[in-house]
Amino acid sequence: MLSSTKWLLRLCNILNWIGVAFVCIVMVVLIIDPAPLAARLATRFGSNEELVRWSFVAVCALVVPAGIATNRIFTRLIAMIDSVVAGSTFHPDNVGRIQTIAWAMLALQLLDLVFGAISLSLSKVTGDYFGWSLSFGGWLSVLMLFVLAQVFRQGAQMQADLEGLV
Repeated sequence: MLSSTKWLLRLCNILNWIGVAFVCIVMVVLIIDPAPLAARLATRFGSNEELVRWSFVAVCALVVPAGIATNRIFTRLIAMIDSVVAGSTFHPDNVGRIQTIAWAMLALQLLDLVFGAISLSLSKVTGDYFGWSLSFGGWLSVLMLFVLAQVFRQGAQMQADLEGLV
């Protein structure tokens, strides 16, 4: 089960970087040569074409730090699986890994707020709803991960104390 989970996490990480690369290409096209999209944007958004284009560029730019944060989550989860397979679930390194995952999730939530601000301002200007809502589950998961890191810290300390007794 853990080996298939590890394989799936690696595949997701590869797809993450492919997605980031694709969005970066789209962003460069939007900046350098917007002509292919300009006609569509002009038809759809009229006089707001330039604002919409730069809003799309800004959203594309958010994908890079989101991809980095997602990479950190995937790689730390893979490392945790390796430590569980090795028999040391409450290894002190796992405390740092969970904290890294928590910080990465916090970064994703903050990037989501920036996306929401862009989306809501764009919706106001264009009259189209660009679909964003606050993710309470995401914020809750950030809190849960920071608490879980403390639980793992206690577990690692208890395991170290127990090994000291033996």
